[in-house]
Parts: sequence; C-alpha cells; structure tokens
Amino acid sequence: MKKYIYISLLALGVYSCDDSFLEKEPLGSLSVGTFYTNEEEATQAVNSIYDGIQGYTVYGAMSIVEDVQSDDADKGGGGPSDQPGMDQVQKFIASADNHIFVDKWKAYFVPVFRANLAIQKIQEMPTESIDAAAKEQLLSEAKFLRALCYFDLVIRYGDMPIVTEPNSPEDYDISRSPASEVWAFIEGDLMSAIEGLKKPNELSDGDLGRATEGAAKALLAKAYVFQKKWKEAEPLLNSVINDYGYGLSDDFAAIFGIGNETNQEVIFQVNFQTGGSSDREGYNRNGWMAPRTSDIDWGGIGFMLPTQDLVDEFEPGDIRLAASILRDGDIFSGDVYKEEWSTTGYNCKKGLVAFEDYTAGTPYFVDNNYVVIRLGDIMLLQAEVLNELDRTSEAVDYINPIRTRAQVPLINATISKEQMREAIYHERRVELCFEQKRYFDLVRWGKAAEVMTSKGYNFVAGKHELWPVPQSEIDINPNLAPNNPNW
Repeated sequence: MKKYIYISLLALGVYSCDDSFLEKEPLGSLSVGTFYTNEEEATQAVNSIYDGIQGYTVYGAMSIVEDVQSDDADKGGGGPSDQPGMDQVQKFIASADNHIFVDKWKAYFVPVFRANLAIQKIQEMPTESIDAAAKEQLLSEAKFLRALCYFDLVIRYGDMPIVTEPNSPEDYDISRSPASEVWAFIEGDLMSAIEGLKKPNELSDGDLGRATEGAAKALLAKAYVFQKKWKEAEPLLNSVINDYGYGLSDDFAAIFGIGNETNQEVIFQVNFQTGGSSDREGYNRNGWMAPRTSDIDWGGIGFMLPTQDLVDEFEPGDIRLAASILRDGDIFSGDVYKEEWSTTGYNCKKGLVAFEDYTAGTPYFVDNNYVVIRLGDIMLLQAEVLNELDRTSEAVDYINPIRTRAQVPLINATISKEQMREAIYHERRVELCFEQKRYFDLVRWGKAAEVMTSKGYNFVAGKHELWPVPQSEIDINPNLAPNNPNW
C-alpha cells in the first residue's frame, strides 16, 4: 500500500489533535456532512488513519525514543543539548511536561480521532452508497488501527481516556479509565476487526500494508500477553503462526530493508514512500540512525547508538549481531565503519538503508517501511506463553527455529521453566532490538527496576514503569488527574 494514501482535503484540513479544528470551516466544498457519499470517499477516510500512524512522532523518526529509554541504546546525536527532551527521558530525569510525553500523547490521538470519525460516518452510510463487504472491511481496518493506537498508549501511560466519538467540546472533560478497561476496549475492537478483515493472501499488491485478519489476531494475542492472559493468547498465537502463510525470513536483515512489504515474516508494517508532494513522506528514521560523520556520503545525525551491554548479549556466531549493529571495520555502503563515529563505538544497522540501495528519496528520507509486528516476535511470544502454561517442552519448538536462523546452539527440551524464562528474556532482546520492544518487555516482566538500576540507570521503581500524563493535558482537563504514581 506504500504511500497509497491520497488524502482528501477534508482529512488534511479538519483533522487535528487540538481543539482548533472545531472552529475551522471545511476547506473547499468538502465537509463532514457531505463527504461520506461513496466507497471511494470512505476508503480515503480510512486511509487518513494510516497516514496518522506514519507521522514523525508515532512510527517515524521519534519511534527511536522507546529504545533509547532501554538498556539497548544511548540517545547519541550531537550530545545532551541535541534533543534534550529525549536526553532527559533516557536519563530518567524528565518531568511530566517533557515534550516527548506531550508529543506522543497528542500524536496518537490524531489517528484515534480519524478512526472515530470514519467508524461513525461509515456506519451511517446507506447500502446504496457502499457495498456491504467493503463497508465491513473499512470499519474493521479503522477498529484495528484504533486498537493499535490504544495498545501503544496503554503500555506507555497506563490508565487512559477512552474516546469513541469524534472530538467534541465535552471530550475535553473526559476522565481516564482504568487500564483494565482500556485493555477490554482494545480486545473488543480487535475481536470485531478479526471478523471483517481480509486474510493476507486476499490483499492485492496495491493494498499491501493494510490491516489483515492475521495482524488483528497477532495484536489481540499481544494484548493478552501484556495482561498475562496466557490461555487466551495461546490459540491466537497458534493461528497466526500456522494459518496465514507467514514464515521466518531466510535473510534476517531483509526483514527490515526496502521491499519488506512482500517479506513473508512481516505481519503488519507502516509504509513510507518518497515522492509526491515531498520526500519528507519517506522513512525518516534513516537519517536519524545513520552515523554522524562527514567521512562518508551517507552520514546522518547518529541517534540511537547501541550499548556495549547489548553487543555483549549476543552469543558468539549469532548472525543477528552483524545485521543489527555496525561495528569497527564493518563494510557498509562501500565504506569502512569506524568506531570513533559513535560515542558508544557502534551505530544501529537494523532498518538502515545503505546509500547504494536508495531506490528513491534521499539519505534522510527513503522508500522503506517500519515493521510493527512480525513472525519472529509472535513465535517468541508463543514460546513464552507455553512456558507460563507449564508446557516448557513445547516452547522449545518456537524458540529453536529462531535460534536456528541465528546460527546459535539449540535449547534442550529438558530445561526447567525458570531456565526457559531466562532463555526467552535473552532471545527477545537480541532478536527484537531496536523494534520498540525491549523497554516494554522489561516492564511487563516486572524486571525493569532490577535490570535498569543494576546497569546504572536512574530508574525509580514504582514510577518509571509508566510515562506521566503530560502536565499540560492535566492543566487543560483536571479530570485526567491524578497523574501516574510519583510523577
């Protein structure tokens, strides 16, 4: 689906994350009241939700923040004064008015608003305006995307306001619902979406990137895992692994490279494409991650620098190390990497596009996609679930294929449940580094304080497991108080 989204003036003009849109007149001849008249317009409305998650702050360049907050990466860049908000988050000295917390909160509510509006208006469309099957598909995509946004929000902020209607003045007085209710809301959206979404093999080439039945099951399973609902997660994970034709990629690095929308391991990705109105619609993590040096023609600004601690986590011979991290002497884009290009001695390679591979765009904005859910993640979750259900000998069937691909020794089926837990902790770290998983894994395992403080981070137990509700949002709406513990 690449940058398949040719957004209508309506979508670009009246959707906003603040209340200013309530006072705007519709652009041109379009208005909410006249727009939803046929299937094409309904599709454009749903496309605008995808556009919302392509944003700089959601799955664009600022998606590096969550990895910088973990023990996998240092912020990098030009030093503490370069993106100081991110520096404060990494050092666990940020306040509740830090712009990272504010920007992420606001950014996610853009696609949430668009989803709410699309769901409301498409539901109201009469049968003569839209085919029933298309209507169900579009509503299901909107619900999947809303659930994805709320998933990302609840694991960051905990209790959240559940907004199901397009914003109105009354919405600004809404209170936060307990996280348990947010999870139930996510589950409801995904259960509904599963019923209406297409299977992956039913998508046309032009629709690659749209939500599918497999993606909805995978996200629902992840929601269950975060709640430790092991029994509910197991059959869903089993279905995702076995029913949709997904498979582990023979080439680990290719999962994250240009053309990954056709990779058999990818379950859901956010698509970026240069061209059109601006190359800035491209994958902008590239310039942020590229080494910060003038010695090469593809130099970037050097954010998200792998730590020595992460490098040491890889076992000897693990091919994922070379695919994920640039090290001294590596050849990349025709140049020899030098450790002095980074304050840690390393740069992130996973998802970094080499200069000779730019099929379109510039070194900073390229035609690449961001992988959100993939089979490797799902298989390791299945191993974890089976282990927690005291089916450890079965769990090895899901962790060992991952290790086979990595070319490291297999795990013996006779190991204990606790030993398997430790094996899964290790495997998820090296398999999924720089994919926004590590920090939230540590939190859901109850290991964040132990791990982060043991490595010298200023992590405060009972505080930093969650981000704060931005203080500016509480100032606008006191019903969002009290804030998360110790903020």
